[in-house]
Amino acid sequence: MLYSENAMEIALENLSRRRWNARRELEEKKREVYKHLPELEELDKQMSKISLAAIKQVAIGENSKAIEELKLASQNLQMQRAQLLAKNEIHADFFKLNCDCSTCKDEGYVAGAMCGCLKKLLIEDMAKGLNSKIDLDKFSFSNFKLEYFSNELIAGSKTPITQREQARQNYEYCLNFAKTFVSGVGNILMQGLTGLGKTHLALAIAKWCLGCGYTVVYVLAGQMINELEEERFSRGEQKISALNSFLDCDLIIIDDLGSEPQTQFANSSIFSIIDLRLLARKSTIINTDLSGAEVIERYGGRVSSRLNGEYKVLRFFGNDIRLQKK
Repeated sequence: MLYSENAMEIALENLSRRRWNARRELEEKKREVYKHLPELEELDKQMSKISLAAIKQVAIGENSKAIEELKLASQNLQMQRAQLLAKNEIHADFFKLNCDCSTCKDEGYVAGAMCGCLKKLLIEDMAKGLNSKIDLDKFSFSNFKLEYFSNELIAGSKTPITQREQARQNYEYCLNFAKTFVSGVGNILMQGLTGLGKTHLALAIAKWCLGCGYTVVYVLAGQMINELEEERFSRGEQKISALNSFLDCDLIIIDDLGSEPQTQFANSSIFSIIDLRLLARKSTIINTDLSGAEVIERYGGRVSSRLNGEYKVLRFFGNDIRLQKK
Protein backbone atom coordinates (compact mmCIF):
# COMPACT_ATOMS: atom_id res chain seq x y z
CA MET A 1 0.00 0.00 0.00
CA LEU A 2 1.62 3.21 -1.19
CA TYR A 3 -0.48 5.81 0.58
CA SER A 4 -0.87 6.15 4.32
CA GLU A 5 -4.20 5.27 5.89
CA ASN A 6 -4.54 8.85 7.12
CA ALA A 7 -3.93 10.29 3.65
CA MET A 8 -6.47 7.90 2.14
CA GLU A 9 -9.08 8.81 4.77
CA ILE A 10 -8.56 12.52 4.17
CA ALA A 11 -8.79 12.11 0.38
CA LEU A 12 -11.96 10.00 0.53
CA GLU A 13 -13.50 12.43 3.01
CA ASN A 14 -12.68 15.23 0.58
CA LEU A 15 -14.47 13.37 -2.22
CA SER A 16 -17.42 12.62 0.07
CA ARG A 17 -17.69 16.32 0.85
CA ARG A 18 -17.68 17.09 -2.87
CA ARG A 19 -20.51 14.60 -3.47
CA TRP A 20 -22.52 16.07 -0.61
CA ASN A 21 -22.06 19.61 -1.95
CA ALA A 22 -23.08 18.50 -5.45
CA ARG A 23 -26.25 16.84 -4.12
CA ARG A 24 -27.08 19.87 -1.97
CA GLU A 25 -26.73 22.20 -4.96
CA LEU A 26 -28.95 19.91 -7.03
CA GLU A 27 -31.63 19.80 -4.33
CA GLU A 28 -31.58 23.58 -4.05
CA LYS A 29 -32.06 23.88 -7.81
CA LYS A 30 -34.95 21.44 -7.68
CA ARG A 31 -36.67 23.29 -4.84
CA GLU A 32 -36.40 26.55 -6.76
CA VAL A 33 -37.99 25.01 -9.86
CA TYR A 34 -40.67 23.22 -7.83
CA LYS A 35 -41.90 26.58 -6.50
CA HIS A 36 -42.89 27.52 -10.06
CA LEU A 37 -43.72 24.02 -11.33
CA PRO A 38 -45.43 22.04 -8.55
CA GLU A 39 -46.59 19.50 -11.15
CA LEU A 40 -42.91 18.64 -11.79
CA GLU A 41 -42.42 17.91 -8.11
CA GLU A 42 -45.46 15.63 -8.17
CA LEU A 43 -44.12 13.74 -11.20
CA ASP A 44 -40.71 13.30 -9.50
CA LYS A 45 -42.42 11.96 -6.35
CA GLN A 46 -44.43 9.45 -8.39
CA MET A 47 -41.30 8.31 -10.23
CA SER A 48 -39.48 7.80 -6.93
CA LYS A 49 -42.36 5.69 -5.58
CA ILE A 50 -42.36 3.52 -8.70
CA SER A 51 -38.58 3.03 -8.50
CA LEU A 52 -38.85 1.89 -4.87
CA ALA A 53 -41.73 -0.42 -5.75
CA ALA A 54 -39.70 -1.99 -8.57
CA ILE A 55 -36.75 -2.57 -6.23
CA LYS A 56 -39.04 -4.30 -3.72
CA GLN A 57 -40.55 -6.49 -6.43
CA VAL A 58 -37.10 -7.62 -7.55
CA ALA A 59 -36.00 -8.23 -3.95
CA ILE A 60 -38.97 -10.45 -3.07
CA GLY A 61 -38.89 -12.25 -6.40
CA GLU A 62 -42.32 -11.30 -7.70
CA ASN A 63 -43.33 -12.23 -11.26
CA SER A 64 -42.04 -10.30 -14.24
CA LYS A 65 -45.52 -9.06 -15.15
CA ALA A 66 -45.66 -6.74 -12.10
CA ILE A 67 -42.18 -5.46 -12.83
CA GLU A 68 -43.09 -4.83 -16.47
CA GLU A 69 -46.16 -2.82 -15.42
CA LEU A 70 -44.00 -0.67 -13.15
CA LYS A 71 -41.51 -0.18 -15.96
CA LEU A 72 -44.25 1.02 -18.34
CA ALA A 73 -45.63 3.37 -15.68
CA SER A 74 -42.14 4.80 -15.15
CA GLN A 75 -41.66 5.34 -18.88
CA ASN A 76 -45.02 7.14 -19.08
CA LEU A 77 -44.05 9.46 -16.22
CA GLN A 78 -40.66 10.14 -17.80
CA MET A 79 -42.41 11.13 -21.04
CA GLN A 80 -44.73 13.50 -19.17
CA ARG A 81 -41.75 14.98 -17.34
CA ALA A 82 -39.78 15.53 -20.56
CA GLN A 83 -42.78 17.26 -22.15
CA LEU A 84 -43.24 19.49 -19.12
CA LEU A 85 -39.56 20.50 -19.13
CA ALA A 86 -39.64 21.22 -22.87
CA LYS A 87 -42.81 23.30 -22.51
CA ASN A 88 -41.09 25.44 -19.85
CA GLU A 89 -37.80 25.60 -21.80
CA ILE A 90 -35.83 23.74 -19.12
CA HIS A 91 -33.00 21.56 -20.45
CA ALA A 92 -32.84 18.06 -19.00
CA ASP A 93 -29.18 18.62 -18.02
CA PHE A 94 -30.35 21.36 -15.65
CA PHE A 95 -31.02 18.61 -13.11
CA LYS A 96 -27.75 16.79 -13.72
CA LEU A 97 -25.56 16.08 -10.67
CA ASN A 98 -22.51 18.30 -11.24
CA CYS A 99 -19.61 16.30 -9.75
CA ASP A 100 -16.06 17.60 -9.89
CA CYS A 101 -14.96 14.34 -11.54
CA SER A 102 -17.16 13.15 -14.39
CA THR A 103 -15.33 9.82 -14.54
CA CYS A 104 -16.08 8.42 -11.07
CA LYS A 105 -18.73 10.93 -9.92
CA ASP A 106 -16.44 11.79 -6.99
CA GLU A 107 -16.50 8.21 -5.70
CA GLY A 108 -12.74 7.75 -6.10
CA TYR A 109 -12.96 4.40 -7.90
CA VAL A 110 -14.20 3.15 -11.27
CA ALA A 111 -14.85 -0.60 -11.60
CA GLY A 112 -12.64 -1.23 -8.58
CA ALA A 113 -9.70 0.78 -9.94
CA MET A 114 -8.49 4.03 -8.38
CA CYS A 115 -9.67 7.07 -10.32
CA GLY A 116 -7.24 9.77 -11.35
CA CYS A 117 -9.00 12.33 -9.13
CA LEU A 118 -8.29 10.26 -6.00
CA LYS A 119 -4.70 9.68 -7.04
CA LYS A 120 -4.32 13.44 -7.60
CA LEU A 121 -5.52 14.17 -4.06
CA LEU A 122 -3.11 11.58 -2.65
CA ILE A 123 -0.21 12.98 -4.66
CA GLU A 124 -1.04 16.46 -3.37
CA ASP A 125 -0.96 15.05 0.16
CA MET A 126 2.39 13.41 -0.57
CA ALA A 127 3.74 16.72 -1.86
CA LYS A 128 2.55 18.44 1.33
CA GLY A 129 4.27 15.74 3.39
CA LEU A 130 7.49 16.26 1.47
CA ASN A 131 7.19 20.03 1.80
CA SER A 132 6.57 19.74 5.55
CA LYS A 133 10.06 18.24 5.91
CA ILE A 134 11.76 20.25 3.18
CA ASP A 135 10.77 23.50 1.54
CA LEU A 136 10.70 22.36 -2.07
CA ASP A 137 10.41 25.95 -3.26
CA LYS A 138 14.08 26.37 -2.34
CA PHE A 139 15.12 23.56 -4.65
CA SER A 140 14.56 24.17 -8.34
CA PHE A 141 16.60 23.95 -11.50
CA SER A 142 16.42 27.72 -11.92
CA ASN A 143 18.30 28.45 -8.68
CA PHE A 144 21.07 25.87 -9.08
CA LYS A 145 24.13 28.13 -9.35
CA LEU A 146 27.11 26.96 -11.41
CA GLU A 147 29.29 29.87 -10.23
CA TYR A 148 29.99 28.01 -6.98
CA PHE A 149 32.01 25.49 -9.01
CA SER A 150 35.51 26.49 -10.06
CA ASN A 151 37.18 26.32 -13.45
CA GLU A 152 39.87 24.12 -11.95
CA LEU A 153 40.49 20.88 -13.83
CA ILE A 154 39.34 17.72 -12.08
CA ALA A 155 42.40 15.74 -11.03
CA GLY A 156 42.61 12.21 -12.39
CA SER A 157 39.90 12.71 -15.02
CA LYS A 158 40.39 10.62 -18.17
CA THR A 159 39.59 13.65 -20.31
CA PRO A 160 40.31 17.22 -19.19
CA ILE A 161 37.20 18.78 -17.66
CA THR A 162 36.66 21.52 -15.11
CA GLN A 163 34.59 21.21 -11.96
CA ARG A 164 32.11 23.76 -13.35
CA GLU A 165 31.72 21.96 -16.66
CA GLN A 166 31.16 18.66 -14.84
CA ALA A 167 28.50 20.35 -12.67
CA ARG A 168 26.87 21.82 -15.78
CA GLN A 169 26.68 18.38 -17.40
CA ASN A 170 25.19 16.92 -14.21
CA TYR A 171 22.63 19.74 -14.15
CA GLU A 172 21.68 19.19 -17.81
CA TYR A 173 21.28 15.46 -17.28
CA CYS A 174 19.02 15.94 -14.22
CA LEU A 175 16.91 18.57 -15.97
CA ASN A 176 16.38 16.29 -18.97
CA PHE A 177 15.66 13.35 -16.63
CA ALA A 178 12.87 15.37 -14.98
CA LYS A 179 11.42 16.73 -18.22
CA THR A 180 11.26 13.30 -19.85
CA PHE A 181 10.49 11.30 -16.70
CA VAL A 182 8.59 8.06 -17.06
CA SER A 183 8.83 5.70 -14.12
CA GLY A 184 11.24 2.87 -14.76
CA VAL A 185 13.20 4.36 -17.63
CA GLY A 186 16.18 5.51 -15.62
CA ASN A 187 18.05 5.67 -12.32
CA ILE A 188 20.68 8.08 -11.05
CA LEU A 189 23.57 7.67 -8.61
CA MET A 190 25.04 11.00 -7.47
CA GLN A 191 28.47 10.71 -5.88
CA GLY A 192 30.58 13.42 -4.30
CA LEU A 193 31.47 15.12 -1.05
CA THR A 194 28.83 16.92 0.98
CA GLY A 195 27.62 20.37 -0.05
CA LEU A 196 28.04 20.00 -3.82
CA GLY A 197 24.39 20.19 -4.91
CA LYS A 198 23.43 16.51 -5.03
CA THR A 199 20.38 16.96 -2.78
CA HIS A 200 19.46 20.20 -4.54
CA LEU A 201 19.25 18.53 -7.95
CA ALA A 202 17.47 15.45 -6.56
CA LEU A 203 14.79 17.61 -4.93
CA ALA A 204 14.47 19.73 -8.08
CA ILE A 205 13.65 16.48 -9.89
CA ALA A 206 11.20 15.55 -7.12
CA LYS A 207 9.45 18.92 -7.38
CA TRP A 208 9.16 18.61 -11.17
CA CYS A 209 7.84 15.03 -11.08
CA LEU A 210 5.30 15.80 -8.35
CA GLY A 211 4.05 18.66 -10.50
CA CYS A 212 3.57 16.20 -13.36
CA GLY A 213 1.44 13.91 -11.18
CA TYR A 214 3.99 11.22 -10.33
CA THR A 215 4.32 9.72 -6.85
CA VAL A 216 7.63 10.62 -5.22
CA VAL A 217 9.15 9.55 -1.91
CA TYR A 218 12.19 11.36 -0.48
CA VAL A 219 13.91 9.66 2.42
CA LEU A 220 17.28 9.78 4.18
CA ALA A 221 18.99 6.39 4.16
CA GLY A 222 19.10 6.31 7.98
CA GLN A 223 15.41 7.24 8.24
CA MET A 224 14.52 4.52 5.74
CA ILE A 225 16.31 1.84 7.75
CA ASN A 226 14.72 3.06 10.99
CA GLU A 227 11.23 2.82 9.46
CA LEU A 228 11.91 -0.66 8.12
CA GLU A 229 13.23 -1.82 11.49
CA GLU A 230 10.20 -0.40 13.31
CA GLU A 231 7.94 -2.23 10.90
CA ARG A 232 9.93 -5.42 11.26
CA PHE A 233 9.47 -5.48 15.04
CA SER A 234 5.96 -4.03 15.18
CA ARG A 235 4.36 -7.51 15.05
CA GLY A 236 1.74 -6.33 12.64
CA GLU A 237 0.69 -3.30 14.68
CA GLN A 238 1.45 -0.89 11.86
CA LYS A 239 -1.25 -0.80 9.21
CA ILE A 240 0.94 0.77 6.55
CA SER A 241 3.88 -1.03 5.02
CA ALA A 242 6.94 1.21 4.90
CA LEU A 243 8.60 -1.28 2.54
CA ASN A 244 5.70 -1.10 0.10
CA SER A 245 5.75 2.70 0.16
CA PHE A 246 9.45 2.59 -0.78
CA LEU A 247 8.83 0.02 -3.50
CA ASP A 248 5.58 1.22 -5.10
CA CYS A 249 6.19 4.94 -5.71
CA ASP A 250 7.10 6.10 -9.23
CA LEU A 251 10.33 7.65 -7.94
CA ILE A 252 12.20 7.23 -4.68
CA ILE A 253 15.09 9.48 -3.67
CA ILE A 254 17.40 7.87 -1.10
CA ASP A 255 19.62 10.61 0.24
CA ASP A 256 22.91 10.30 2.12
CA LEU A 257 23.49 6.60 1.49
CA GLY A 258 26.22 5.47 3.85
CA SER A 259 25.06 7.55 6.82
CA GLU A 260 22.79 4.75 8.08
CA PRO A 261 24.01 2.29 10.77
CA GLN A 262 26.24 -0.37 9.25
CA THR A 263 24.38 -3.57 10.10
CA GLN A 264 23.51 -6.73 8.23
CA PHE A 265 19.83 -5.73 8.28
CA ALA A 266 20.59 -2.28 6.84
CA ASN A 267 22.79 -3.65 4.07
CA SER A 268 20.33 -6.40 3.08
CA SER A 269 17.43 -3.90 3.13
CA ILE A 270 19.25 -1.48 0.85
CA PHE A 271 20.13 -4.27 -1.57
CA SER A 272 16.51 -5.51 -1.56
CA ILE A 273 15.06 -2.07 -2.32
CA ILE A 274 17.57 -1.43 -5.12
CA ASP A 275 17.06 -4.89 -6.61
CA LEU A 276 13.27 -5.06 -6.29
CA ARG A 277 12.78 -1.62 -7.79
CA LEU A 278 14.94 -2.60 -10.76
CA LEU A 279 12.86 -5.75 -11.23
CA ALA A 280 9.63 -3.73 -10.98
CA ARG A 281 11.00 -1.08 -13.36
CA LYS A 282 10.67 1.74 -10.84
CA SER A 283 13.05 4.70 -10.92
CA THR A 284 15.47 5.43 -8.09
CA ILE A 285 17.84 8.29 -7.30
CA ILE A 286 20.58 7.66 -4.74
CA ASN A 287 22.89 10.32 -3.31
CA THR A 288 26.05 9.35 -1.45
CA ASP A 289 29.32 10.78 -0.19
CA LEU A 290 30.91 7.35 -0.68
CA SER A 291 33.33 6.68 -3.51
CA GLY A 292 32.97 3.65 -5.76
CA ALA A 293 35.57 1.73 -3.75
CA GLU A 294 33.81 2.63 -0.47
CA VAL A 295 30.48 1.40 -1.85
CA ILE A 296 32.04 -1.98 -2.67
CA GLU A 297 33.71 -2.19 0.72
CA ARG A 298 30.51 -1.35 2.61
CA TYR A 299 27.76 -3.03 0.57
CA GLY A 300 29.58 -5.63 -1.47
CA GLY A 301 29.80 -6.43 -5.15
CA ARG A 302 26.09 -7.09 -5.70
CA VAL A 303 25.04 -3.55 -4.79
CA SER A 304 28.01 -1.99 -6.60
CA SER A 305 27.29 -4.01 -9.73
CA ARG A 306 23.68 -2.82 -9.87
CA LEU A 307 24.56 0.80 -9.19
CA ASN A 308 27.25 0.92 -11.86
CA GLY A 309 25.36 -1.22 -14.35
CA GLU A 310 21.81 0.12 -14.05
CA TYR A 311 22.32 3.72 -12.83
CA LYS A 312 23.64 6.82 -14.54
CA VAL A 313 26.56 7.81 -12.30
CA LEU A 314 26.96 11.56 -11.82
CA ARG A 315 30.11 12.62 -9.97
CA PHE A 316 30.39 15.98 -8.23
CA PHE A 317 33.64 17.85 -7.52
CA GLY A 318 34.39 21.12 -5.78
CA ASN A 319 34.19 22.91 -2.44
CA ASP A 320 31.24 22.86 -0.05
CA ILE A 321 28.71 25.37 -1.42
CA ARG A 322 27.20 25.94 2.04
CA LEU A 323 30.59 27.13 3.33
CA GLN A 324 31.08 29.34 0.28
CA LYS A 325 27.72 31.04 0.90
CA LYS A 326 28.78 31.84 4.46
